[in-house]
Amino acid sequence: MAYEQGYDVLRLIEHSESCYVSSKYVRGRTLIRYIREEKEIEKEQLFAWMRKMAGTLACVHKCRGAPCYQYVNPYSMIIAEDEELYFLDLKAASNQEMLIRMQKRTIREHFLPEEEAYYQRASVTLDLYGLARTYQYLLAETEVLPDLNKKEILKLEKIISRCLNRQSKKACQSAQEIKRMIPSYKNEEEKERSKGKYFRKWLYIAAAVVVIILGRSIFAGNSHSTNSYSEKSHAINSGNDVKAAETKTGIDEKEAAAYTAGKKETAEQMQTTEMELGSLYFLKLEDYEKSRQHFEAACAGTKKTDKESGIAAGMAAVSACLAEKTLPEEELKQALEQTALLLEEKEDAIYYRCVLKGYTCLDAKEQREELLRLGIQYRALGEKEGQEEVTQWMAMAYEQNGKKSDAAKMYEELLAVEGKRAEREELYRKVTELFLADKKNDDAMRRIREGVTEYPDSVELQVLKLRVTCKEKEKNRRACRKALERAVKNRTDIQKNEDFRKLLQEQGFQMKGEKVCEKE
Repeated sequence: MAYEQGYDVLRLIEHSESCYVSSKYVRGRTLIRYIREEKEIEKEQLFAWMRKMAGTLACVHKCRGAPCYQYVNPYSMIIAEDEELYFLDLKAASNQEMLIRMQKRTIREHFLPEEEAYYQRASVTLDLYGLARTYQYLLAETEVLPDLNKKEILKLEKIISRCLNRQSKKACQSAQEIKRMIPSYKNEEEKERSKGKYFRKWLYIAAAVVVIILGRSIFAGNSHSTNSYSEKSHAINSGNDVKAAETKTGIDEKEAAAYTAGKKETAEQMQTTEMELGSLYFLKLEDYEKSRQHFEAACAGTKKTDKESGIAAGMAAVSACLAEKTLPEEELKQALEQTALLLEEKEDAIYYRCVLKGYTCLDAKEQREELLRLGIQYRALGEKEGQEEVTQWMAMAYEQNGKKSDAAKMYEELLAVEGKRAEREELYRKVTELFLADKKNDDAMRRIREGVTEYPDSVELQVLKLRVTCKEKEKNRRACRKALERAVKNRTDIQKNEDFRKLLQEQGFQMKGEKVCEKE
């Protein structure tokens, strides 16, 4: 495939313990675009790219001054025409537009920890965090061919966990360490050769054991008629053999116990991974069929507690309902209620969010009340992740249930953290209209004034402020008319606004030039 776009990327040259950086130009596409367009990836290619990502970061970290890359995410990686992976040269003028794009909140919140809201600080641990999030995104958004086996899933889950839990004693300390941990890929032919080598190795060992046993038998036959001293010596040796056998049995029992414990731990790790993948597909990707599969897989083994098993079973049922073309509302309601009964601790936070999202699909007032009850419980946990999403759901539920002031307060919380202009304008409008509908004109005026002060060029907010002004001065039409005339004088283009014309009609006014007059 020929690519229209070219990029300046890093060209890294390793020499002994040092690394030198230069730049080169390649034609290709960003990793994020590749993932969205291709959807499938060969397992060999996946591991190669993962290893290349870690290797590139390791090289960057070895450069003079120990710099960090800082913007580690799928937007900063380029897949060239030859399928090679490169990192963007962020110092190149040609990549400044992409650099600005990566600073958007929608990108930052996925590839930075919550306590690091912006790409302001640079550190090795933040680079590794971004790398782990990129691995997660790559695994979640693509279908790996052939499928990853359980051993590979566990290895990758271990890498991701050790990078994301930065405060853990087992946290990864370097990109080189991650590179060494990436699974190696073997095709079927290589596997067969490995099996052959393994078989031949144990065949040789077995032959050697047979020779030793035969030798002992011959030796025993030849020494049958020895003197009493030899018999005594044999008795002592036999006693030692018994003790050795007892010791060996003890070791075997310990090994068996350790093996069983390790197997149990591996099963629990697999189930934890399945639960995490189920939540990811449910919350982020909204692929409810895959979510169901992972939650059901989590139920298949022995879970650490009945509670976790119950949550997995409940979420599998919820996912199954949402995967149906025609939503079975009664079954969904029952599955959500049963799962909600098990939620009580901070560790359950992600499942609170899953259940809350499930309730957003039900339209009855009672279910919205249940959503609000669970939302209040979730907020009390003090969990930062997902707070904005939950606040949005609660605001909508309050609004739909007619609790306008409560809804307005929720939207005000969103306004306090929202950074985009379009969303902020919409929130100013929403909060003002809700206060106005609840006859809280003072609160409405307070909020719309803030909006107009922040965005003085917004015609929509100006018109809404006029609406609140006229609402306040319902008994004083002259004051309302004067406010409308001042607005027209300050900006003539306001007359073209549909909401402004509608406001004039509602108030019984009409325009004559730049004058607001009583409607004839």
